Amino acid sequence: MTVAVTAAIFNTEISIGFDKIAEVEAALSELGIKVLEMPRGALFLTGKVFLQYKRNKGTKNYCCLIFYY
Repeated sequence: MTVAVTAAIFNTEISIGFDKIAEVEAALSELGIKVLEMPRGALFLTGKVFLQYKRNKGTKNYCCLIFYY
């Protein structure tokens, strides 16, 4: 089974557990995880929606979980 994840969020979070990018890539490959690049337009719009969410007094407990699915 192959799992696909978004690079912008996933790489940031998983990288802290490794010393080198090659180690991250090897671990992902071994686990069958394919990292997909998210289109820049989608990232831009995600930021705009998150800003609107915060301006409308959104809670600080979770970061726009809809964008992770």
